[in-house]
Amino acid sequence: MAQGRIKILKPKPNYTLSIVSVALVLFLIGLFAVIMTHSQSMVAYFKEQINVIIEIKDSTNLADIKTLESFVDNHAMVKQSSIKFISKQEASESMKKEFGENYLLRDMPNPLFDAITFNVKSNHLNNDDLALLKSELMENYLYVNDVYFQETLIDLVVKNIEKASFIMLVIALLFVIVAITLIHNTVKLALYSNRILIKNMELVGASWGFIIKPYLLKAIWQGFLAGLIAIFLISIFCAIVWIQIPEVKYIVNHTILFFIALGLVVMGIAIMFVSTYRVIYKYLRMRTGDLL
Repeated sequence: MAQGRIKILKPKPNYTLSIVSVALVLFLIGLFAVIMTHSQSMVAYFKEQINVIIEIKDSTNLADIKTLESFVDNHAMVKQSSIKFISKQEASESMKKEFGENYLLRDMPNPLFDAITFNVKSNHLNNDDLALLKSELMENYLYVNDVYFQETLIDLVVKNIEKASFIMLVIALLFVIVAITLIHNTVKLALYSNRILIKNMELVGASWGFIIKPYLLKAIWQGFLAGLIAIFLISIFCAIVWIQIPEVKYIVNHTILFFIALGLVVMGIAIMFVSTYRVIYKYLRMRTGDLL
């Protein structure tokens, strides 16, 4: 009678869970990287959306207005092509749309002035530079009635930007430390079921290099896959942001995004490789009794 064979099942590590876990961690790291590397560009963009307003006296002729426009447009502090002339009639129509037809009393004359609005370059958006620009305009152009900018808003923007940048940096550093620890523990858990097999291979004479090599090759492949998944998730996130906030296209640096994507793949491979090596090396150094 033929003797039946007993099939010995090898315990298989849960590599799917490991890859997904690492991919999610890499996604969050990549997200932080995208935000941090574009934070200054975002800050500069929103700074340059704050309007400075020049009120022009009613007696001013068109030639003087054109001279003033030319001076402002070519000023070192002013963002190029941001200048816009708004007549008092246009300003009145805007007020009617916002506050209704009866925002002025009947037969009351238009109290508004012709105005020039413009944006300053982000590095000049501070009260000292704007006060200097205001003084220059008021002294050299007597037909300028006044120059307005929101001092409190500018102070608030600058302070919040500095505070947010510091907080983001601290959070990013802490997150990277926590993320690496989580990835290592995930790999350790995935390989836990193979600890006896690893030790048995050593006991039958296999060298440590022979034992570790297939696991390291698998770790490289898993890290690569995790990096690709993270890149895919970040691409979806960026596409959603792009659709919801079209202005993002003005600040996105595609070269930086490419290097972040490349970095995620390299990081995924490196972390999986090092974690796998450390876990297997630990199992090989342990006594058989300690593995049970």
